Amino acid sequence: MKMKPDKIAFLVMIIAVLLLSGCGGAAELEDPEISSVDEETVTENAGEAAEAPAESASVFEIINLQENEMAAYVCHDHWHGGIPWIKEGERVTLGTYIEDPQGKEMTVDGNRYSVNARLMEGCEVLSFECHGDHFYLKGEEVGETWITLELLGEDDLYYETPPIPVRVYE
Repeated sequence: MKMKPDKIAFLVMIIAVLLLSGCGGAAELEDPEISSVDEETVTENAGEAAEAPAESASVFEIINLQENEMAAYVCHDHWHGGIPWIKEGERVTLGTYIEDPQGKEMTVDGNRYSVNARLMEGCEVLSFECHGDHFYLKGEEVGETWITLELLGEDDLYYETPPIPVRVYE
C-alpha cells in the first residue's frame, strides 16, 4: 500500500505536534558571558532543606505583579516560564498563586502562609524581601543564580519548589 504525500505530511505534522506538546525541560539561559550553573552545583549549594510533606501544593505559580501576569509555574520537578530579568540596582515585585492538593487556593498573606526564598550559598547577585502577599527580588550585582521558593505555614515548611534561575543584568 502506497501513501499519498499529503497523508505522509499530515502524519509527520501530527507526530511533531505530539512530541512538542509534551512537558519539556526547564528553559535555558542564553547569555554566553554569564556562566551557567549546572544542576549538581544547585543541589550542592542550595542548603539543607527541611523535609516537606509530599504534594502539599498542587499548583505553584509566580506572578509578575508589575505586568499582572503569570511569569512561571512548577511542572513536576521543573519550571515553565521564568522570573523576569532584573536590572542591577532595581527590583521586581512578585506574588504567588498556590493551591493545595484538593484544589483550594492557599492565601499567602504573611499571616497563616508566607513565602521565603532560599538563595544559593554565597549569593551576592540578588536579595529577597517578603511583604506578606508579595515579595521583592533586588538585583545587587550582575550575574545569575538560582533560588528555591518555600511555602511556610506557622514556621513549618509545607512546600519547596525546584530551583529556578534568576538573572541580573546591567
